[in-house]
Amino acid sequence: MDTLGFSWTPGNGFPLFPSQPLPTKLLLMLWLLLTFPVRSLDLPEVPFRQLQCYCMKPKGNMNCTWGPSLDSGIPYNFYYQSLKYHPNRIQNVTVPRGQDWVIVEREHLTISDQYRVWLSPKDNASQPGDPEPISLYLDYIVKPEPPRLSHEVEFSDDPTVVTVTWVAPTWPPHENFKYQLRFRDISASIWKYVEPRNLLTSFFLELQNLKPATVYEVSSRCQLQNNRGFWSDWSATLKFQSLLAGGQVDMWVFGSPCNGPHPQEEPYELQWKDFMPGLGLTYKVVFQVPGRDMQTKVIPCCNFTLSKGTEWVSIMAVNITDQGHPSNLTLACSGSAPKRVQVNSMENQGMLVTWVPEPQEHQEFIVEWTEEKLSPQEISWTRLPNENHSTLLRGNFKKGVPYRVTVSSISLKGLAFASPVWGYSQEIAPPTGPALWQIPNDASGAVTVAWAELPRGQRGGHFTHYTLYVQADSGPPTLLNVSAETLNVTLWDLPGGHYKMWVIASTSAGPGQPGQILQLFLPEKNSKEWKVLWNVLLFCVLLSMTCCLGLVSFKCCLCQKFLPHWVSEKIPDPSNSKSMQPWGEEVPQAPPPKDALFLDVEEVETPMSPAPQLPEAPIPLDSGYEKHFLPTPEELGLLTLPRPQTST
Repeated sequence: MDTLGFSWTPGNGFPLFPSQPLPTKLLLMLWLLLTFPVRSLDLPEVPFRQLQCYCMKPKGNMNCTWGPSLDSGIPYNFYYQSLKYHPNRIQNVTVPRGQDWVIVEREHLTISDQYRVWLSPKDNASQPGDPEPISLYLDYIVKPEPPRLSHEVEFSDDPTVVTVTWVAPTWPPHENFKYQLRFRDISASIWKYVEPRNLLTSFFLELQNLKPATVYEVSSRCQLQNNRGFWSDWSATLKFQSLLAGGQVDMWVFGSPCNGPHPQEEPYELQWKDFMPGLGLTYKVVFQVPGRDMQTKVIPCCNFTLSKGTEWVSIMAVNITDQGHPSNLTLACSGSAPKRVQVNSMENQGMLVTWVPEPQEHQEFIVEWTEEKLSPQEISWTRLPNENHSTLLRGNFKKGVPYRVTVSSISLKGLAFASPVWGYSQEIAPPTGPALWQIPNDASGAVTVAWAELPRGQRGGHFTHYTLYVQADSGPPTLLNVSAETLNVTLWDLPGGHYKMWVIASTSAGPGQPGQILQLFLPEKNSKEWKVLWNVLLFCVLLSMTCCLGLVSFKCCLCQKFLPHWVSEKIPDPSNSKSMQPWGEEVPQAPPPKDALFLDVEEVETPMSPAPQLPEAPIPLDSGYEKHFLPTPEELGLLTLPRPQTST
C-alpha cells in the first residue's frame, strides 16, 4: 500500500501548485471528498482539560493540575504507573470532588524514572479516561525556584541606563539555569521582556532607554538549561526610580502659591522624591529670600517648609558622590498655565489627564494628584517633558473616591498653576441620595421641591442626571429625569391627596440610593374654590357692616347741624323740661287794649270771706335724682307775685 508523507515547517504555507503531479489514489480521494455532501454541525465547545505535572521545592513532590475541573459531582482517582523500573505497578491518589489538582509525595516516586499518569472516575477500573494520559520523566518536569533580585539597582552616568543583578535559585541544586527579566513603567500595563546575552553565566543585566525621573518595576524568572522542565514563577517585584537628566533630585512645591489672594506671600511646602530609596540620604536645601542672605539647610528626606517670599530654591543629595548636579527651581509666579484640563476615568487602569498648553515656551509639566482630605506630605506628582500633553496616572486609587488633579507648567519665567480638576479612577453608584424639601410657591396648582448637592466625598463619581420620584398613596411612582445642574423642580396640576417624593442621583456606573423621603398633602381644588368663596362672602358682610356704621355716624352729624343743640346733649338742660308745669291747660291771655280806658272805681267795703283754698298740686312723678337737676318754681315763673292795685 502506498503511503503519503508530508513535511511542513510552521510558519510556511503549502504550495498552491505542486511541482510534481499527484498520485492517482490521492486524486481519487480528493474527488470523493469534494462530491460528498457536507453539513455544518453545531459542535459543543470542548473545555480545556490538558493534564500537566511538574516537580518543585521544597520536597520535590509531583504536582499535577488540569483545568477546568471535570464533573464536580463525580469523584476521581489519579493514577500513575512506572514505565521503567516497576511497569506492573499502578498507584492511585483519590481526588476530592471539584478539585483540579493533586500532589504525589516524593517517597512514592523514583528519580530518573518514567511515568504514565491519567485520571479516571472512581467507579471505573484503572483505565485511562479524559483528559488523555501523558508520559513524563521526573528529570524533565522540574519547576525551579525563582531567582532572587538584589535589593537595589546600580545607576550609571547615563540616567537612562541601570543595572539589575540577581542570585541563582538554591533548588534544584547543582543545576545551570537560563534567566529572563521583565520590566515596565509603573504607569504602563505592558511588560517588556529581556534576556542576558550569556544565558548560563550572566547574573546581571542592563536596562536601557529608560525615561528620566520615572518609577519602574522589574522581576525575573529562570528555567533549567536545554529547555528542560518549566519556567519558574516570577520573582518578587523590585521598584526603582530612574535619575533625572544630569542626576538631579525630583522636587516640587505644593499649596498652589500662585493662586492665593496674595501670590508669593504664602509659605511654600517643598517636597522631593528620595534619590535612592533605602539608603537614608540627607539633602542640602539652599533657598533665597529677597533682602536676605542665601540660607542653607541640611535635612533628611523628603519635605521642607520654605519661608514666605522665597524666589529660588536648590536641592542636592549630600552624602552621595558622582550622582549629578543640584536641582534648581524658580518660584516666581509667571508664565501661562495649561488650559482645558480634563480627567477621565479609565476603570481599572487609572485616570487619563489631558490638557492644552499655551503657545509659549515650556520646559516641562507637572501633574499632581491627591485625595480631598490628605495632607501635603501624601501628594503624588509626575514630571513630563514639554512635548507631552497627556498622561495616564496609575496608583492605588480607590473606587468612588475623588482625587484633585492639578497641572502646572514650568518655564523660564516661572511657575503657572491651572485650576484643580476633580476626577475618579473608577466611578460607582452614589451610596446616598440628596435630601428633598418643599419651597413655597404662590402659583395656583404648582408644587416646587428642591434639593442640595451631595458632598464630593459621597457622590461616587460625576453626576449624569437626577431622577425625581413622585408617588401617590395608590399607584406606582412617576419618574422625572433632570440634568445634573438642576437643583429644583416645579410640578403642575397634581391631584389632591398624600404624596411621597424622593431623589436619586446617577453616575456613569448607574443610579444610586434614594435620598430622604418628603411627604406632603395637597388639598383638593374644589375645597380651595369654596374657601375663596367663603372669604369673598365674609368680606362683603364686613363691608356692609362698615357702611351701616358709617351711615349712622353721618346721620348724627346731620342732626347736630339742623336740630337744637340740646337734642344731642348727653345731660338734658332743665330749662327744656316740662315735668314741673301744672296739668291744667294754658289759657291764652288777652292782648292788652290798644287804647287805655280810664274808669272811676268806687271803693266798697265788703265783708271778708275766707280765701278759697287752692286745689293741691299733683305730686310730680320724679325721683330725687331728677329733682336735683329740675329748676325751682321761681325759676320757671310759675309763682307770680300779686299785682299792685292801682287806684284811680
